[in-house]
Amino acid sequence: MRRGRASALAAMDEGLRALRAELVEARRALAAAEDGRVEALRKSDDADRAQEQLQERHEALQARKAACEAELRRHEQAAAATERAERQATREGAWAREGPETEALKEAKMSLAEILSITDEAQLRARRQKAELQHEIDEAKEENERLRSRPEPAGAPPGGLRASISRLFGGRGRADSTGADDCGGRGG
Repeated sequence: MRRGRASALAAMDEGLRALRAELVEARRALAAAEDGRVEALRKSDDADRAQEQLQERHEALQARKAACEAELRRHEQAAAATERAERQATREGAWAREGPETEALKEAKMSLAEILSITDEAQLRARRQKAELQHEIDEAKEENERLRSRPEPAGAPPGGLRASISRLFGGRGRADSTGADDCGGRGG
């Protein structure tokens, strides 16, 4: 009878050692997974900060674009008014006389052409910057989503830490119900 109890205790002890080793391994895997999660969160936060900076830069460029567009509208209105005045003068047969008026008209047209050219360049730069910023924002969003959707590491044992603990305590509980308490009160 003593040998039966001793062998039962030895078997339970061996089972406990295996479960403890499994628990230690599960804790290591959990720590590695936690490290991976922390790193992923850090990268996600970095991506969020980069996205916020890009968004602020985008908003500043949008404000610049709006100012350029307003200036462009003013120049277009001025050009339209000049063109209307020229058409009216042409219809009425009033041509500018040779001399200072013609020269002033030529200078005004040259100035208008330069201003329109500058506004066109400003619009083109604003469109390009907007496209670049949108591209950077899209890349940051994609990286953020990729980091948030990364799966947990594959080295985790089946069932995880809870299953190991359940097996550890569940195994001891079964042994207790089979008569292990009768061994001199050794319960833990």
